[in-house]
Amino acid sequence: LLFALLLVVVTATAFIFSFRSMKEQVLLNNQRSGFIRNMSHELKTPVATVKVALEALKKYNRRDPAVMDEYLSIAATETERLEQLIARVMQVSEVNDRVIGYTPENVSMDELIQEVLQSFRPRFEEDNTMVTYLPPAEPVIALADRLHLQGVLINLLDNSLKYSEPPARIEIGLSAEEGSIRVSVADRGKGIPAAYHRRIFEKFFRVPTGDLHNVKGYGLGLAYAEMVIRQHRGKIICRNNPEGGTIFEFTIPVSQA
Repeated sequence: LLFALLLVVVTATAFIFSFRSMKEQVLLNNQRSGFIRNMSHELKTPVATVKVALEALKKYNRRDPAVMDEYLSIAATETERLEQLIARVMQVSEVNDRVIGYTPENVSMDELIQEVLQSFRPRFEEDNTMVTYLPPAEPVIALADRLHLQGVLINLLDNSLKYSEPPARIEIGLSAEEGSIRVSVADRGKGIPAAYHRRIFEKFFRVPTGDLHNVKGYGLGLAYAEMVIRQHRGKIICRNNPEGGTIFEFTIPVSQA
């Protein structure tokens, strides 16, 4: 009886161990697939920005050196960001879905927002978008991954443009209080029903619109944004804009350096 009982315990232990190993392997594969999908989505953004900048160069007078330099600078910046994203994908070997090639550094949030707005300038001008942003009086420094935090802002601005009728109206806010940095992106677009405010951060989820599919997308941008902010020990939320449209807001810790 003792031998039989011992045999049952050993068999059960081996079964549990094998089950856990298989479960971890499946989870690992899902996490890797999710990372690849998210980063593939991010790689499309700089390519689209470079394309818009080059198209703008065709429309404007090429004999204007200032205009050419400006749009060539945007194209060069986005090309460099694309190179960094590709390098980040190549370097990632972590298995935890909270780790996506995270490289923290002291980042000026005002400079980061200004850089993202500059990269969007061709699209803003093309659709006559009205953007409001008032920099804070004091520097706001975050200990963050510059590349991925940039990706979060790009996703939020891109959504505001996609789900707003031209000319879009976008308001960006930046503040620091009680050890946290708060960034908000508000638009006057179509808005999102309150019932979906949490679900929009799920992978592949898109707000139901019946048989209409006027806006292209894969439901990955906000899932990526939520993953990045969570890794920064922060939080991102969605709420209705009292003036119509949607407000996305995220908070991350202030740098202690």
